[in-house]
Amino acid sequence: MKFVSFDVRSEQLNMIQVPQELSGLIFDNLMALIEYGGKPAIFDHTYLVLMGNVDLWVLEDGGEWSKKSLVLQPSQMNLLNESIALVVLGTTQNGEVILAPRKLFSNYYILYYDLQKNDMRKVNVGVTSDHWFGKPYAELILIDKNESILHLET
Repeated sequence: MKFVSFDVRSEQLNMIQVPQELSGLIFDNLMALIEYGGKPAIFDHTYLVLMGNVDLWVLEDGGEWSKKSLVLQPSQMNLLNESIALVVLGTTQNGEVILAPRKLFSNYYILYYDLQKNDMRKVNVGVTSDHWFGKPYAELILIDKNESILHLET
C-alpha cells in the first residue's frame, strides 16, 4: 500500500510506501492517518482495547518511517470496554487522538489519548435518545476548541 503526497513547492506528486510491517494489512477502523508533531503518522490501535497497546508510525523528513510503541498505564485500562470497538475521529490542536465508540449508545463517551504523555482521559457526552442507538459514529461531528486572538490592522 502507498500514500500519495503533493509537494507544493515543486508541484509534484510523490508515492510513499507504508512501513513494511503494515504493507500486508488492510487499513480499516483500527488504523488512522493522523498528524503527530507536524508530520504524517499512522495510528494503529488494533490492540488498544484488549491489551492497552498502540503503535505510532511517523513519517520522518527523509521519507523513512519511525515506530513508537505505547502501552497504556494499567490504571487507565478501566476507561476501555472490551466489547466496544473504537474509531479515530481525529486529533486535537494539542496532539491528542480523539477516539469514540463506533456506534452511539446510552451514556456515550469520547476518549482523548495524549501520545506525548501516554495518558488517556474520558469525557462523558451524556445519555442519548433511543432513536440514535446503534447508529454509526459518522453522524457524530467533533470540533476542537479553538481560542485565538487575532489583531487585524486596517
